[in-house]
Amino acid sequence: GAGAAGLVHSVAKTTFDALGRVTRVSWVNRVIGPDEYDAAAIRDAAACPLIAAGDLRSGTQLLADFEADCRLTIARLSAACRPSPVLRRLGIALHAAACRLEERAEAAPSARAATFAAVLSAEKVHR
Repeated sequence: GAGAAGLVHSVAKTTFDALGRVTRVSWVNRVIGPDEYDAAAIRDAAACPLIAAGDLRSGTQLLADFEADCRLTIARLSAACRPSPVLRRLGIALHAAACRLEERAEAAPSARAATFAAVLSAEKVHR
C-alpha cells in the first residue's frame, strides 16, 4: 500500500526583527481527526487547501480515499479521453499562485526601498 493516511493541521509562525523583516518562519503541525477537519473546513474553507482547490470531501472520505488518491497521478489524469476537472482545478490554482508570487515580487523592491528610507531617516534623527 501507500502507507498510513492522516489529516494534518499546519500553522506558520513568522518572527520579525525590529525593522519588520522576516527573520524566521517555522511550521507547527499536528495530526487531527476527521471531525476536526470538517469543523475547520466549515469555519474557514479558504484555510483548507483541498477545499480551496474544490475538493469537497469530508475528513472521513479523504481518509477512506487515501489509497485511490495515491494512485491518481497527473500522467494518468492527462491520459484520459475527456478533460479532467481535477487537472482544470489544479491549473487554476497554480495560475493563481503564480499571480500572487508575481505581485509579491513586484511589490518587494518598493517595500525594500521604503524600509531603507525609514532606516535612513531614523539614522538622521539619531545623529
